Amino acid sequence: MAWSRLRNRIKGTLQIPGVLIRATGRYHGNFSGVLPRLFRALQRRYMPVEAFHEGLLDPGLSPGEFDRNVSRSVLVGIQKRWNPESWDPLLADKTIFYRFCSAAGIPIPKVLGLFFKSSPGWSHTGRLLLEREDWESFFEKDCTPEFVIKPDRGFYGSGIRIYTREGPSFVATSGARCTAGSLVDSMSQERRYGAFVVQERVRNHPDLMKLSGTDGLQTVRFITSIGKEGECRIVYAYLKTIVGSNISDNIVHGTSGNLMVEVSLEPGILTQVVGTGFRKLLSHPSTGIPFRGFSLPFWEEACRLVRATAVKFVPVGTIGWDVGITALGPVIIEGNIWYDPPSPPDMHRFIAGLNPA
Repeated sequence: MAWSRLRNRIKGTLQIPGVLIRATGRYHGNFSGVLPRLFRALQRRYMPVEAFHEGLLDPGLSPGEFDRNVSRSVLVGIQKRWNPESWDPLLADKTIFYRFCSAAGIPIPKVLGLFFKSSPGWSHTGRLLLEREDWESFFEKDCTPEFVIKPDRGFYGSGIRIYTREGPSFVATSGARCTAGSLVDSMSQERRYGAFVVQERVRNHPDLMKLSGTDGLQTVRFITSIGKEGECRIVYAYLKTIVGSNISDNIVHGTSGNLMVEVSLEPGILTQVVGTGFRKLLSHPSTGIPFRGFSLPFWEEACRLVRATAVKFVPVGTIGWDVGITALGPVIIEGNIWYDPPSPPDMHRFIAGLNPA
């Protein structure tokens, strides 16, 4: 732990010169305004690059706006108080997470197969996939017409690929065509990840597709906390809505162009865009549809699903759930044990809500 803190301190120190140059350029050469903002961010345990991407180095940012945010370092410290680190693989490793959810009867996109570089794979038909030829046959015969390949430990949407079958070929969202054999090779030769999930593609409810003008999956992030009596409370929720041509809804510290829109928990309606630098947006940039008052479909069902799911992961005390709302109802897409900081209007109330009560 001490080595990890030292490493982060060294990494943060090395980031400072580059961040100061970039921030000064972004904010019209106002170095004297950027520097105290960076100093304040470092005091609040932000990494310099993190503070830059969150817009916290803006000299025009008010103290109240600055305090609406919390650093990832601070939030991870809170999460470690309530989440046993030894349980990290249950949520962080998608091959384990989805098999657990399937066994526990939790609604998820159907898992079609699990690919491991150094051991046999698994098909939803029950077969073990031992050889390359087995995997080729799997893609040709056992996959749904549309499917997603996700790396086991991917984050921020990295490594996700979406394919549609067209005759003997498979077409990626980029338009590239490949064969079953090349799909197997791409997983085998990927250096960053050791395993992959092949999963049925799910699509949003038509209302959400209309909001964003895209068929990319947009999820609602629910942040839950487990109380002393073992009950689940939803502390905060926001919709991650896709902007432009992105294929995933990941925010990536505000750099992806996607937006976080707060959801009022009781009626399940959108209220306002959250996140420094985006709060003045009143409608979706792609469609012009106003956010405020937009009602999310299947809201009560989604809340019930999240509460019922969270208690199955106890003793993990707080989790950030990504829930897809489809035409048939809500499904769990992911559970994040070390979820990123949200940007609620009242950060102090949010943090207090994570404590068991």
